[in-house]
Amino acid sequence: MRDISVRLGSLELKNPVICGSGEHVLTEEGIRAGLKAGAAVVVAKSVNETVAAREQLGRTDYALFDSQWQREPWASPTWATASLLCRSGLQPLPTDAWISRIASLDIEARRDDALVAGSLILADLSEAVSIAVKMRDAGLRLIEFNVGAPYGDEAASGAIVTERAADRVRQQVSAVCSAVDIPVWVKLTGQSENVAALAEAAREGGGGCGDHDRTVAGHASRSRYTGACAQYQPWLRRQLGAAPHLLLARAKSQEAGAPVTPHRNQRRAKRRGRAQDDAGRRERG
Repeated sequence: MRDISVRLGSLELKNPVICGSGEHVLTEEGIRAGLKAGAAVVVAKSVNETVAAREQLGRTDYALFDSQWQREPWASPTWATASLLCRSGLQPLPTDAWISRIASLDIEARRDDALVAGSLILADLSEAVSIAVKMRDAGLRLIEFNVGAPYGDEAASGAIVTERAADRVRQQVSAVCSAVDIPVWVKLTGQSENVAALAEAAREGGGGCGDHDRTVAGHASRSRYTGACAQYQPWLRRQLGAAPHLLLARAKSQEAGAPVTPHRNQRRAKRRGRAQDDAGRRERG
């Protein structure tokens, strides 16, 4: 069999397939399915210490659309080419209970030369450090530290953080990496005009992980309107901007009657997209 192994930091992975965190790995069955499908890493559904974050999943919404942006039934025969738009939440189980479950799954994953990673979303930094230590002590071999969840501005106050300041990213990553001696993958927001600075700050903050290298991952910015990864996809952004019926996000503020408005970075991105379109038309003309 052909060797398709890759190295990410200090980790040697059997292949480059990483199953990211989401509703599909909300359960033990979902994680096992990812492992059975052959993923080298399955990142479990994210947790943190807040009750508000655990309750958030109950206020989500999901919709399936075809290539013409027509609503599809959930059991659509064309699901493989459809787009799923949603707004997510965190693992509703108590954090300690979920860590125990995914640690057991990681033991199972060893038999297939794979890993199950714990995923931690930032709320309070001291609590994040405590959860990271619990993950390490439970036997997990890899932690994803998400400081860039795209819906932080929409969630209940204090539930999660979308960090956009490089100096704070450096401090947060340093605090977690200094507390554990296993690899930490840092997930950053795309809702920034200088994502490279955030990545560099995350790398600089990782010095406390000893011999274990850190891997910094970007997080595509989700449109406040739909939950779709749209900010850096100009065509999709234009389509969404022209389709107000795709308003799916049900943020807490919306439920309370407050209007949901685009984040300033999405407004800037939309203006840049229009300017690029105008420039393209002038060049073609």
